[in-house]
Amino acid sequence: MDDLLRWDESLYAAYFLTHSVVNAMFTPYTKGEMGQMGYGWISEKTDEGKARFFHSGNGSGFRSYVFRRPDLHLYITILVNREFPALLAKICNLEQKIEEILITSQ
Repeated sequence: MDDLLRWDESLYAAYFLTHSVVNAMFTPYTKGEMGQMGYGWISEKTDEGKARFFHSGNGSGFRSYVFRRPDLHLYITILVNREFPALLAKICNLEQKIEEILITSQ
């Protein structure tokens, strides 16, 4: 999973993509089923008004979820080797609990 962390770090450092491309990627352009959408990323605001981003993917027998909080330099990836639609709500809940634990422990 080091490659996933390297990818996220590259978005802050702009050594792979420029800051303007990264900003365009996360800027909401349309509304999808799950909320505001940038280029492949769902964008939402926390209760404090901070940007929070989400991306998911799936295939035969797996699901992946990526959550980003740039203000906290927080990146959470959850990889699951099952493909059940009901997992989405459970994984989002798990991610929010992890985020809360990390924020309160600072």
